[in-house]
Amino acid sequence: MKRPPYVCQYWTADLPENTALPEHLAEIMRFWSVRSCGLACASSALALLAGQVVSVQSLFNRCVSTGGYSEKGWRHEQLAQTLSAYGLDASARALTVDEVIDILRGGQLVIASVTHQFPCDGRRGGHLVLLYSVRNLFGTHFICFMDPTRWGERHHAVPVARFSSSFSMKGIVISDKVN
Repeated sequence: MKRPPYVCQYWTADLPENTALPEHLAEIMRFWSVRSCGLACASSALALLAGQVVSVQSLFNRCVSTGGYSEKGWRHEQLAQTLSAYGLDASARALTVDEVIDILRGGQLVIASVTHQFPCDGRRGGHLVLLYSVRNLFGTHFICFMDPTRWGERHHAVPVARFSSSFSMKGIVISDKVN
């Protein structure tokens, strides 16, 4: 599958030059900017599979209105329901690394719960990225992803072993309705 478009999770305000955002609004934007990874992944999936440009803020409104966020983060079931409301086939479920690889090879996407920057230190989950492909380079298998953080603008693949070390075994499998 081709690379999905990069969608940034950080919220911005289009303000006239020399205009400051009131501090309480700036604080709200900072709070949600670091918590919008799943929404940015959903936006990217919609653009790739359905040709729909849906903003992170629009997805936020829809997903929050259905109880899609808790203090632990985005509820995968509600995020999948939000994607389904826009015409994609999406289901939240537990996944093994082998299942993820098979799903990607079958042409579907996965929003996967990983640790930011895929560390190999025992931490798992807490951040969502959009997986789109498995590639073999020089005998090493890589998982290709769209990570909506600034780090993700420059990083697009990690070896399967590194992915596996930070993957929480939870994700959302996504395909267009035609599959």
